Amino acid sequence: DSAIDEALDQNSTLTWRLQGWQVLLSRAIDEGPVVWAFGSGFGVSYERQLGYSTVTVSPHNLYIELFVNAGLLGVGLLLWFQIRTVRLLYVSANADNPDLLDRRSAIAMMATLMIFSIPYSPSLEQSIWLGALAAMASATLKARAPETAVAARFA
Repeated sequence: DSAIDEALDQNSTLTWRLQGWQVLLSRAIDEGPVVWAFGSGFGVSYERQLGYSTVTVSPHNLYIELFVNAGLLGVGLLLWFQIRTVRLLYVSANADNPDLLDRRSAIAMMATLMIFSIPYSPSLEQSIWLGALAAMASATLKARAPETAVAARFA
């Protein structure tokens, strides 16, 4: 009960995160279509007023942080990369090549990183894992017979 009550309390981290996301999104949307598409650029201020406090740190949401910095283009590229990596891992999970990668665990890890990006902004370590997962997924497809790999890419 206390875990549920804390999340719904007015002073919970969920409350201030949602308020902060709303402030940052409203500001970006008010700046117009160019900012929607391309963002305000890296190094933009995350300063926002929450209650009686001024918050200047990251928004604790990778997708919102990327939208503020790189617009829909940046968010779209990240989502494309993540979905493409999961798809490659899934396709390779059904391959007859169990030696290269524990694919189902890699899919679970990728999904965890995608969900982790909602309440937090991942650090460099998570970026390294994303790159490693994408490389392993791609290498797994290349290790299969060439005609199967080509067919899988167009499926």
